[in-house]
Amino acid sequence: MKKSVITLSIIFLVTACSSNTELAFQYYKEKNYPKAFNYYVKAAETEPNSHNHINLGYFYQNGLGTEKNIELAEYWYKQAIRKYNANLARINLGWLYIQDKSPRDCSTGLNYLFNSINPNTQYILDDLKDYFGFNGFYPLKPTNLPFGNMTQGEQLAYAGILMGKVGLGSFQDIQYLTSQYATQNHANAIENQYIEQQNQKIYQHLLTQCQNKVW
Repeated sequence: MKKSVITLSIIFLVTACSSNTELAFQYYKEKNYPKAFNYYVKAAETEPNSHNHINLGYFYQNGLGTEKNIELAEYWYKQAIRKYNANLARINLGWLYIQDKSPRDCSTGLNYLFNSINPNTQYILDDLKDYFGFNGFYPLKPTNLPFGNMTQGEQLAYAGILMGKVGLGSFQDIQYLTSQYATQNHANAIENQYIEQQNQKIYQHLLTQCQNKVW
């Protein structure tokens, strides 16, 4: 089974003075996973932070130094989210629901992953598309639009209607329309609406692919 690189996300960038954390990191580098796991258990209890919670979830998820335990992996990722709002925990938890949970929960997994997307994590969408074999947006060749006699408000409404239809308007089309027919504020609104609607289409497509995927 293909494992996404995101599932293998683990934080070892901690610079804390914690002896438990440092020892866990050292044993992990030496691939002495049982000892690394034991020290991460101690670190999660005595020096709780998002890093130790995520790392412990990772060990449980992948069976490193302990038996694989998806329920405990889920628990520690959720702790990192609840206590520290850790975005990496959302990413790992999303992939866990898609790849490791039995039965898999595509809807919950995709929700976690889509909610973790921000300017620093745009790669998540690319990883999802690659994992499920989905390519791109829903483009269409430029069309002649009756914007000439419309007010800016009418233009915005009309563009929204077009973008709500699958395949009507590529990203380049929308950029052209907004530059020609709208103020910058309207341009931003149109582009944001377009991106949001594209993400919704991608989400629905990926959800169908995930639910129908043979594992």
